Amino acid sequence: MKSIRFIAGNIIGSILTIKPVNKHRLKLFDNSGSILSVYFHNPNYHLFEQCVKWLVFNKFEFISLDEVAVLVETKKKVKTRKAVITLDDGWKDNLNNVLPVIEKYKIPVTIFISIAPVYDGNLWTQVFKNAISQKSDLIKKEEKKYKKIPEQRRLEIYNLLKQNTTLKRNIITIEELLLIVQNPLIYIGGHTFNHAMLNICTLKEQQFEIDDSKKHLEKIIGKQINYFAYPNGDYNDDSIQLVSKAGYRMAFTTKSVWLRPDKYNTPFILPRICIPNNLSFNEAKMRLLGML
Repeated sequence: MKSIRFIAGNIIGSILTIKPVNKHRLKLFDNSGSILSVYFHNPNYHLFEQCVKWLVFNKFEFISLDEVAVLVETKKKVKTRKAVITLDDGWKDNLNNVLPVIEKYKIPVTIFISIAPVYDGNLWTQVFKNAISQKSDLIKKEEKKYKKIPEQRRLEIYNLLKQNTTLKRNIITIEELLLIVQNPLIYIGGHTFNHAMLNICTLKEQQFEIDDSKKHLEKIIGKQINYFAYPNGDYNDDSIQLVSKAGYRMAFTTKSVWLRPDKYNTPFILPRICIPNNLSFNEAKMRLLGML
């Protein structure tokens, strides 16, 4: 059963993305010299394919992050419609809901992987949400805003919670990671070791999450990784410096705007437009058109 929010978003989106509006927004996009940088987490097959089909219908060329990097480094204003798709976290359902679509349409994608969830089976945020819903005594009242908990304390709580979690695995396994990395359409990027909120980490913690995790992930997949995404879009000046020092070529935030290659003085704060899992396609179109 669809939620009220889904139905309302679908109705509003259908009204606000009628053909004349769609045409006007695409003209604005064309004049902006931008790349449409879009990311997903765990979309269902229908939503993901609808977004891809919309991009195909509107004559967007799908490009890789390597191609984006060249445009950003040369600060070239884009003259034709280009889109780049990334995914965060490596959700297990991506294997059935995303891979068939990218293979069908021959789309290069980058999946940003946090290492600990691949070993543990779930993101720590899922484990915390589950514990809060079950009124666990391990999480104090003031710690229910779990994305603001200092990293050391968060790890202490998480290590206790995961011993008793009943959640099924939602993140791909090491074996599945090694399998998808052989797909020529899929590139793997860094997303920290623990899916940490970097802006509240100490400098030492950030060094581990950014630099050490890069080396660890490269060792697992046997390939160099050049691109990074900040978990939750959270970062600070130390994060930017450490990402650069670690040898990454670009890093992505969650700022929801079109990516203008000629606009950024640093390649480590590039935007991406999020298409949340629970959106209707009409609301997703509003995001693609830069209306949300």
